[in-house]
Amino acid sequence: MKLGSIDRRLLTVLLIVFVNILGSSLILPILPLYAERQFQMSPQTIALLVSSFFAAQFIAGPYLGQLSDRYGRIPILVVSQIGTVISFVMIAFAPNTTWLFISRILDGITGGNIIVAQAYITDVTPREKRTESLGYVFAAFGLGFMFGPALGGVLAAAFGIRVPFLLAALAALAVVFMTWRMLDETLTPEQRMAARKRRVAP
Repeated sequence: MKLGSIDRRLLTVLLIVFVNILGSSLILPILPLYAERQFQMSPQTIALLVSSFFAAQFIAGPYLGQLSDRYGRIPILVVSQIGTVISFVMIAFAPNTTWLFISRILDGITGGNIIVAQAYITDVTPREKRTESLGYVFAAFGLGFMFGPALGGVLAAAFGIRVPFLLAALAALAVVFMTWRMLDETLTPEQRMAARKRRVAP
């Protein structure tokens, strides 16, 4: 498929996914070192810290999808990314291990927005092209994961261990701006109302 033939909204979502995953994966190689050096956390506690993010994401992801059906894709994408910005700033300036865990759980709760991005792609893509479009989403996901950890390690070595967390917060803030300014809501008020009625129906 030629780049010029791809829907502008699809390109925007791909960029959002890439920047989102790039920012999130920036911290992966340095979070255990940060927890050990700054807070003297044991390997077992560090393992719990890392897994707390994925546990929160596993639990919250389906609920974010439901909320996007009821209130629209764009508000949920924006709010969830704001939560990610806050969580990265909290990590950078966490005074103790409790705040470190809170920040990772908050990021996990709000970080399931890839599900909402996939739902957005489904909304704007013809049925016969959905598989291809979702493939592009996973490709953007993979590219972000490929470059993020390497970039995070280089930045931590060159500028200090807190810098990647702040840069990840800036990347998430850029995603908030892109989502708000470049994407249009795909669900009509009638569709959102129908989703709410299905939710409260016995």
